[in-house]
Amino acid sequence: MSSRDVRELFHGYKGNPILTGYDFPTMVNSAFNPGAILFRRATLLVRVEERTGLSRLDVATIPDGLAPWKVEPSRGMIPQPDLASRSTAASRTAHRV
Repeated sequence: MSSRDVRELFHGYKGNPILTGYDFPTMVNSAFNPGAILFRRATLLVRVEERTGLSRLDVATIPDGLAPWKVEPSRGMIPQPDLASRSTAASRTAHRV
């Protein structure tokens, strides 16, 4: 007989490879709700908040779902603060009456 609580909806693998801040090449504030796909290996698209407060998208892969994650920021998207500030300024100008 199992000692699991029958009220639990999910039972995770005890060696679950959780993606943590230590997996990223730079210090991060947090990582948010990744979107996952399975195509030859598990791949996550993770929104990461940098220490500056800007967000970026990183790609993380795991070959078998059990090994440690490999974060590949070069495959993601980095913030472009200059572009964002120009876009914000342009939208303010366009809405002036």
